[in-house]
Amino acid sequence: MNSAYNVHVLVKRMSYSAILLALSVVLTRFASVPLFGWLRLGFGSIPIVLSSLIVGPIWGCLVGAGADLLGSFLFPQGAYFFGYTIDAALQGVLPWVTMFLLKGRRKYQTGVAVTLALLMTGMAAAFVFIFSQYRKNDIPTWLRICIPFFFLIYFVAVFLLFVSIEKSKRISSPAREDRKAGLIDIYMICMVNECIISIGILGIWNQMLYNIPYIYSSFTQMLIFSINGLIRTAIIFLVVNALLSADKSFSLIPEKRIKKPLK
Repeated sequence: MNSAYNVHVLVKRMSYSAILLALSVVLTRFASVPLFGWLRLGFGSIPIVLSSLIVGPIWGCLVGAGADLLGSFLFPQGAYFFGYTIDAALQGVLPWVTMFLLKGRRKYQTGVAVTLALLMTGMAAAFVFIFSQYRKNDIPTWLRICIPFFFLIYFVAVFLLFVSIEKSKRISSPAREDRKAGLIDIYMICMVNECIISIGILGIWNQMLYNIPYIYSSFTQMLIFSINGLIRTAIIFLVVNALLSADKSFSLIPEKRIKKPLK
C-alpha cells in the first residue's frame, strides 16, 4: 500500500515539474521584454518558484536547471553559459529554504527584510557614487542623495504594507503549521531570491560575458524588482495557495519539521 502511494506521489511530482518546466521555458523565451539588449523583464522564474514550494527543493532545482538548459538549446538567444543555469537551479532551491526558515516567524521576517533593504540601499549608494565619478553632470546632487533612500523607503514600505494587509484580516496571516502561505511569506521569497541571485550573482555573470560593471547590472536588477516584485508576489501567492487547496497531498513544510527550532 505504501509503495503504491509513494509511486503515485512520485508520478504526481514529476507531472507538476514537467508542466512548470515547460511553462517556465515559454514565459522566459516568449513572454519577456528585453531591456538594454542584455536584460529581460519577465516572469519565467515564477514556475520555478512554484515548483520549489509545491514539490520541494530537489525538484525545484531540476525544474530551474532543466528550463534553462532546454530553453537555451531549443530557443537560443546567444551562446550557452553555465552561470545562468546555476542561477535557475538556485531559483528552485532558495524559495523552499526561505519558506522553511521564515514562514510564520514575523520577527525573523522583519529582521531579514530590513537587512536586505539596507544592503540594497548600500548597493544603490555605491552605484550613484561610481556613476557620478564618470558622469558628474548627468545626475543632480539632490537626486544622488535621494536614489539610495528611495530603495530603503520603498522596500520597507512594501513589507509594512503587507503586514498591515494581513493585520487588517483582508488576507489571512497563516501560522507556521498552516498549509497556506501568507503575502509576507511569498514576498520574503521574492526578496531573498532577488538579492542573492539577480542582484548578487547575476552581476558577476554579466560582467564576465558582456563586460558590464557589476554595480551597473545589480542596480538595474533592483530597478526591475521594484517594478515587477509586487506583481510576482501577488501571482505566486494566488497560484501556490490555489494549488495547495486543490491538492491536499502537498504542503509547504513537512509536518515533522514544522516545530523544528531555528538555529
